[in-house]
Amino acid sequence: FDRFASVLLYLPRDDYNSDLAAHAGQILADGYRGRVSASYPSFSDSPLARVHYILGFSPGQHADPDLRALEAAIADAAHTWEDRFDAAIRACGQPPEVVAETLARYRNAFPAGYRDRFDVAEALADRQVIEAMGPNEPVAVRAYRHAGDNALQFRFKLYRPGGPATLADVLPIMENMGLKALAEAGFPVTREGLPPVWVHDFEIEDPRGANLVFSEVKLAFEAAVIAVWTGRTENDGFNRLVMELSIPWRDAALIRALARHRQQSGLDPSQRVQEEALAANPGVARLILDLFRTKFDPAIKATLDERRSQAAA
Repeated sequence: FDRFASVLLYLPRDDYNSDLAAHAGQILADGYRGRVSASYPSFSDSPLARVHYILGFSPGQHADPDLRALEAAIADAAHTWEDRFDAAIRACGQPPEVVAETLARYRNAFPAGYRDRFDVAEALADRQVIEAMGPNEPVAVRAYRHAGDNALQFRFKLYRPGGPATLADVLPIMENMGLKALAEAGFPVTREGLPPVWVHDFEIEDPRGANLVFSEVKLAFEAAVIAVWTGRTENDGFNRLVMELSIPWRDAALIRALARHRQQSGLDPSQRVQEEALAANPGVARLILDLFRTKFDPAIKATLDERRSQAAA
């Protein structure tokens, strides 16, 4: 009566579970532009499990899907996260012995919470960062964006060998860069025979970042977080200039040093006032940096008089 379709699905009994059966039913329903009215799993001595789906739809409004395409979609859904990870590693083009070593090291490295949150592509990106970390590196940072993130949002991962990073250590760095941490989740990645590396995923909002270009600020942000963490630069409001101007943290440190020099001379107000003023007017900070380079950068091939003339301009 053009009101329902009866579909029999066969799959390996060892692969069957209720979540997969529900997912497969939804794939079928979407393919027919209908709904799953009922499903009846059946098991026997056969190595295959059978699920009988009754798909309901309105007369004349259903689709006639390509059954091979539906089969391929269900087969893909039947692959576990571990299956996808193994396939991705094997597809990297490495020698067989390297592939075998990598799979042995990482097959059980990612906990269930990680696998629920991230896909295999993200795991490969995390693996690349973890493998690149040196023995004396206390942290690594990778900033990234999802397709659904708006202009004010981005994410970053902080990788810390040995033990988890505390929010009390991370949040002040974000706050001084003018950023808000919306959510955080941490997972230990435990490779075979090696200490765990904690991977912390932060969802970040930049309230003043509507006009910032993420691809330009990404590397500067990563380097600045590491510099603050390792004590190579200070953790204060001058680091907001890294975001505003997409400048290296060393340039922000130069602005900090100049501001403190003037503050000691009594010419300028407190450091906090200067931080807020320059963050609100980043163009001024850019002019200060340009002036400093014009006067003192040895890479600029110019005579002293030429430098003075350019600085005066």
